[in-house]
Amino acid sequence: MMIDTPSDAGTEAGFLEHTEQATLGDRGAFRGSRTRSIRRLAFILLSLSVVLLVARSSIVRMYRIGGPSMAPTLCVGDGVWIDLVAYDLRIPFTGRVAVTTGTPRPGEMVMCTVSGGRQEVVKRVLAAGGDSVEMIDGRLAVNGKILHHERLDPEAFRHLGTVNHLGDGFATETIGESEHTVTFYSSGSPTVFSSPVTVPDGHFFLIGDNRASSWDSRYPEFGCVPRTRILGRAIGEGRSFRAARGEYSREGAGPSGAGDQRP
Repeated sequence: MMIDTPSDAGTEAGFLEHTEQATLGDRGAFRGSRTRSIRRLAFILLSLSVVLLVARSSIVRMYRIGGPSMAPTLCVGDGVWIDLVAYDLRIPFTGRVAVTTGTPRPGEMVMCTVSGGRQEVVKRVLAAGGDSVEMIDGRLAVNGKILHHERLDPEAFRHLGTVNHLGDGFATETIGESEHTVTFYSSGSPTVFSSPVTVPDGHFFLIGDNRASSWDSRYPEFGCVPRTRILGRAIGEGRSFRAARGEYSREGAGPSGAGDQRP
């Protein structure tokens, strides 16, 4: 029979104590490593959030169409990407212009603020400062030249449904370098202005492609928009949620454009 000596017992106790300390050390190292990993992940997520906020504030953002003013090019529920550095580079979260990068041109889609800055809309530029806009024989004209129109078959647009408040006439229109589809009432525009309008310097005459249902520079309340209120240019179309829900079909629709949040 073997009997543990005091020396053997001390050795075993020391071994157990060492093993327990090593285990506790491993657990502490694991917890420290996990804490560092969580902090690193939190820093990455916070940095990404800041980058996304800066991008949305001053680089690019998605604008959701709430009204029919740019149908049939863009319809209710469509989304459009806005390039916020197309004309100005702004200080993030302030709206202050740091550098001017360009100027809106006729035919381009621009996002601007109206109603004292309380509302953002997206329209097409028709004319710039110094230009004259008028109605000739029921059609829009810039500097005495009637906009070029090629009539289209209304049947080709019935798939857009009634939610987009389309007129009974359709045409391909050219403004500057842009060729796009417009809709109107064959009987004439509901907002015919009686005399030519001269666009003030530093302002732009903006208009919707849906001439039958668009709140734009044809209305005195909207008027010509100052350059300082133009925030960016529409550069691409996003997903149409209302079309995806089956409220209307986007199959066969015309070229891309942009719209606003009210008729």
